Amino acid sequence: MDVNKQILDISRNNITKIENLPSNLQVLNISRNQITKLENLPLGLQELCISNNQITKLENLPDSLQKLYIYYNQISKIENLPPNLQILDISRNQITKIENLPPNLQILDISENQITKLENLPLGLQTLHIYLNRITKLENLPLGLQKLYISRNNISKIENLLPNLQVLYISRNNISKIENLLPNLQVLYISRNQITKIENLPSGLQELFIDENQITKLENLPSGLQRLNIYQNQITKLKNLPPNLQELYISYNQITKIENLPPGLQTLYLSGNQITTIENLPQGLQMLNIHDENEIINADNLSIEWFPYKHFNLKFYNIIRHLQRRIKGRFRRRTEAAIIIQRACHNWIFSPICKDGSIGIYPRLSMKKLSII
Repeated sequence: MDVNKQILDISRNNITKIENLPSNLQVLNISRNQITKLENLPLGLQELCISNNQITKLENLPDSLQKLYIYYNQISKIENLPPNLQILDISRNQITKIENLPPNLQILDISENQITKLENLPLGLQTLHIYLNRITKLENLPLGLQKLYISRNNISKIENLLPNLQVLYISRNNISKIENLLPNLQVLYISRNQITKIENLPSGLQELFIDENQITKLENLPSGLQRLNIYQNQITKLKNLPPNLQELYISYNQITKIENLPPGLQTLYLSGNQITTIENLPQGLQMLNIHDENEIINADNLSIEWFPYKHFNLKFYNIIRHLQRRIKGRFRRRTEAAIIIQRACHNWIFSPICKDGSIGIYPRLSMKKLSII
């Protein structure tokens, strides 16, 4: 073994014991082995990945350690963590309680354990992954928390959020109402709940995933929203969409007509609706997903028979739209030119005094009949 090596990957080697490591080692990956005990780690080690082993206890970790990935083991208690640890992934173990976390911890992944309560979280924690546990209430969140991933628990109410939170994943819980969201929230995933109405969203929200709920109407969406997923609800009409929306996923609803789409929309998913005509698409649309092409009859009064293989194709459709706009523009320009000529002729024939100061033809003939000229 090279004693000067600072990064070592010895994963997937059927190793049963940690030993004979270089003293200056900084990064060690010893995952997917058969190790049962943490021991003989170099004093200067900064990053350790020891996932997918058979470790039952946290012990003998060097104080220098900053990142620890120890998921997929058999740990039942959080203890003996180094004081300078910043990242801890201890997901997929057998932990029942959050405790003994170091004060400088910034990222914690404790998903897929048996935790029932949020508690004892460091004040400076920025990101918390705690999905697939047994949490029933949002409480005791740290002041510095920016990202919270708490999907697949038993939460029934959104509450006790703190002002620094920017990202909230709270899908697959038992929530029936959107409430108590704070202004700094930018991303909200609240899919697979029991929500019937879109309401109380913060004005700065940029992404909203609210698919697989019981919503019947598009309403109360923030004007700055850029990404909306409302797949598999009960929407019947496209309306009240934010002007800056760039991505819309609205498949498997009850929509019958494409209308009222924002001009800057780039991505549109519409499969599983009741649409037979492609129309009113924004000029800048880059992606259209509408798998049920066989139900489409025409696109902007152009029969689907004209499309390649008789299936709707966005690229071909955009070419046709471009040609239609060019033809319409030429016709408009010619019409405008004809109107100018008509007005000039009218002025030259009927006006008593033309623009060049001469007398119009019709007045001149009338005056001649009266022998005035």
